[in-house]
Amino acid sequence: MGLFRTNYDKPGPGVEKDEVPKPGYIRFWQLYFRNFNRLLGMSLIYATVMTVLLCALFYIVTCVINPNITATYFKALEKATEGVVLAEGQTIVYNSWFIFLYSLIFEVPVWISLPLTVICIILYGPLTCGLTYCIRNFAREEHVWFSDFFTRAWRNKKQGLIFGLADQVLVLSICIYLFGGDAIGLPAGVFAYMRIVAIAIFIGYIVMRWYIYPMIVTFDLRIRGLLKNSWMFVLLGLKQNIIVAVVSLIFIAFFIFVPIFYPAMLPTFIALMFMFFWTLMQFLAQFTTYPVLYKYMIGPALADRKKAERAARNEPEPEEND
Repeated sequence: MGLFRTNYDKPGPGVEKDEVPKPGYIRFWQLYFRNFNRLLGMSLIYATVMTVLLCALFYIVTCVINPNITATYFKALEKATEGVVLAEGQTIVYNSWFIFLYSLIFEVPVWISLPLTVICIILYGPLTCGLTYCIRNFAREEHVWFSDFFTRAWRNKKQGLIFGLADQVLVLSICIYLFGGDAIGLPAGVFAYMRIVAIAIFIGYIVMRWYIYPMIVTFDLRIRGLLKNSWMFVLLGLKQNIIVAVVSLIFIAFFIFVPIFYPAMLPTFIALMFMFFWTLMQFLAQFTTYPVLYKYMIGPALADRKKAERAARNEPEPEEND
């Protein structure tokens, strides 16, 4: 039951008994905009945390792992400012995400940026749990208070912190393998092999985390159980995972490259990033993969609970219709 399937028919309030289920892509936008006001507030908070973390990552990649990126970029900027004509085939993006991130990195004082980065590193995982809980309920048409964003983040703070740190470590490691070949000092052949392995692990983990955070806020599982189950869902939900991956890549590419080719659009895309980019990405993943989680975990768990309740009341098992 993926994003583009017509049988995503999880019942919700106000749905007529005999109403024909709408196609998944229609229900996706209906549910998203139905809850847009609350998602907007959550997005502003979550995007602030993510922006701080992106700035820290960008600084580490361009100034620590591979300083040549920064040196080359500012040298080209200087040439462009002085009116020097670049060689054929060379271009300079003078008003893009690079400028936005560099401005935040070098304009904000260290005594502000450093403590803020540490705070965001800690908050990222728990806030992701809180956002996941709210979006999960939106996807299955259940009510959510805005305060649930914070209460669920606090309730799942331990596992959220663990997996939040794991997310950040893996992102940093993949950036090292993508941009820091010279810094590692390994033979080219060995490094190429390790890079392929690192990319495969990273992709697998990204898919796993689409299920890890929903399981954190839904079940009482240990770390080992979360990892084991999420790895199984990489295969069990293969079709849904491919849909989320493809649509997410298209959406991310659109967000990155439009401001590069049309620099005047950068302020608009910065505003859109804070308004809905992160929540829309999360909503896409939860809406599309939740049926898989329901089929293999939530549904059977609910059936076992009802069976136990009937046994406690000494009620007979309902007869199955042929």
